[in-house]
Amino acid sequence: MIGAGGFAKLFLLPSIVAAGIPIESIASAGGVSAMHAARKFNAAKSTTDVDQILQSSTINTVFINTRHDSHVALTVAALEAGKHVYVEKPLALDEDGLEHIRNAHAAHPDQQLMVGFNRRFAPHTIKVKELLKGRSQPIAIVLTVNAGAIPRDHWVHDPEVGGGRIIGEGCHFIDVARHLVDADIVSVQAINCCKSAGSMGEDSTSINLAFADGSIATILYLANGPKSFPKERIEIFSEGRVLTINNFRQLIAHDWDAAPSMRVRRNKGHKACVAAFVERIRDGGPLLIPFAELEQATTASIAAVRSARDGVTIKLAQCEPQDAPAAAVELSAT
Repeated sequence: MIGAGGFAKLFLLPSIVAAGIPIESIASAGGVSAMHAARKFNAAKSTTDVDQILQSSTINTVFINTRHDSHVALTVAALEAGKHVYVEKPLALDEDGLEHIRNAHAAHPDQQLMVGFNRRFAPHTIKVKELLKGRSQPIAIVLTVNAGAIPRDHWVHDPEVGGGRIIGEGCHFIDVARHLVDADIVSVQAINCCKSAGSMGEDSTSINLAFADGSIATILYLANGPKSFPKERIEIFSEGRVLTINNFRQLIAHDWDAAPSMRVRRNKGHKACVAAFVERIRDGGPLLIPFAELEQATTASIAAVRSARDGVTIKLAQCEPQDAPAAAVELSAT
């Protein structure tokens, strides 16, 4: 494990332990958090030396949970060192970084590369995916994310370090929409809330996705809501029926035959995601999430930021905006 912050200790390390995997080493920049985590999760050692992990002959898998700007370099280095890689989102902050990972994956296709898109593996998502199998028409999805405010001096807002919240976290919800529709994203259009004094700007954004099969999705990523309101809601409209996932606690089926409502303790799929990754390493096979889909979630989040900034719709297939000069967008084709 590279990075021993709160998310690693709350979700990733418990999930690794639950999957029955021995933890050889935990690394952190200062060493103190790694030492504490190593004691708590029975890791063999802690270190500040990432190269020690990458060069170890007893380690075959690396989990990366560091600040966003380090994900590309660490992922590429781990792949080149012959390791399977599980990297927390985002995969990359820009197209150049994504190109480095694309090349590293192409050079090491037999190694597993996974991004922590855990919501795919939540019980409610799995059930909805199952119910949508028999559809014959496009669907419409509305994802409402009550993300809450983060102080403006937080590193995630730094475009060079965190990439902003849409690239840094919004990619989660783009991936969920892509997964449920099961078709390529062909265009992205985004609008930020007015950046007047006191507003959160990019933190509150509407993202519209169009898919190759005619489906659409709207992601409302909002920082201006109260903590008393649920964090996440997903509504899926399909052929006169609606499925609603409330905060990954409840699934409500409206006019959906033989689809009972489902209620569980909130479960966003963290343990199932890690367990599936571990199983794929043990059993072999293609990437758990196809690279094209990992790539597309990243590209679409980058496109959303540029769309909102430049006031254009970005076509991912041609990577040119509609009704605007091609030079306004620099995204490469996916």
